[in-house]
Amino acid sequence: MGSYPFFVLPSVSRGWIPKLENPGAVSAPDHLPQRLFLGDLDASSFKAQSNGWSARYHDADGFAVDLNYENDLLTLRQQWHDLPEMFCGLTSRAATHLLKCAYTGGLRSEWEEYAQELITGTALVKYLVPEEHHTVLAGFPDGVLKTVACPIHLRQIETIVQLHREMQLSTDVRTFITGYVTLTSSLVRFRTNGRKSVEAYRDQAFDLFGLKPDPVTIVDGVPAFRRHHNMYVACVPFREMPRFVSKLVANGVLEPPFLGDTQRYGWVVPHGLEHVEGSYKASDPTGDFTVEYTRLSSSMEDFLEFKRSHVEAG
Repeated sequence: MGSYPFFVLPSVSRGWIPKLENPGAVSAPDHLPQRLFLGDLDASSFKAQSNGWSARYHDADGFAVDLNYENDLLTLRQQWHDLPEMFCGLTSRAATHLLKCAYTGGLRSEWEEYAQELITGTALVKYLVPEEHHTVLAGFPDGVLKTVACPIHLRQIETIVQLHREMQLSTDVRTFITGYVTLTSSLVRFRTNGRKSVEAYRDQAFDLFGLKPDPVTIVDGVPAFRRHHNMYVACVPFREMPRFVSKLVANGVLEPPFLGDTQRYGWVVPHGLEHVEGSYKASDPTGDFTVEYTRLSSSMEDFLEFKRSHVEAG
């Protein structure tokens, strides 16, 4: 399983899917990837024609992909509900670059904004819509990747391990999911006339996370304390994200929206951004305090070093 700073969780795997290398050789649905970006192949949708073929992939959450090959041109249309579709095309010789074709520039802004509304209506999270300078990470066959991160109590690790094992066996989970738990910290800043005392919130942080916060001090003229806690960090494809977040809420890993304890804000960010130093802030709706992270996980250098040592040890 590993050891701190990382506790590696059981992976949810869905098997290796080969890339589509030669569209011109496809004559049956068995020749196509069984999973592609936003959906699973509907074998009954496959239609062979004299100059090509077409097939459709879909997902229960409103995602669909139309893959069409005609006269040496491979085209891909991705759809989500009634949002503007995403389209790309390339010649058969470049078929192995379908992933790059599909996600150069990431998802459409309308998709990210809809996802933000959907996810923040499901859980107490901050959803970061990617900005132009953010790198978009994607993989074949499951497409764009997101990171879900949330602070947890030490005793919740057992719950999360069991959840990962259940997801591996669940037919509702259509893609891979990986995750780990790491130790991190965050700064809680207060306004001076809040509803509760700073000490009361500090005591609450200990109850929520099981680790003793630092003493209250003054930071930039306001009372603050640094809290220490475990952070659950998961990599999940965009397609799977709505179902995954719902599962975390149902299992008490994420808080429900509006009613949850705002010291337990979770995060959804472009995958890889959790390792990048920045300013990640979530404010209590009453304005009593703001929780601030410098990073949501470790530095990328520390994470990669851990992965190298973990592989060598395994």
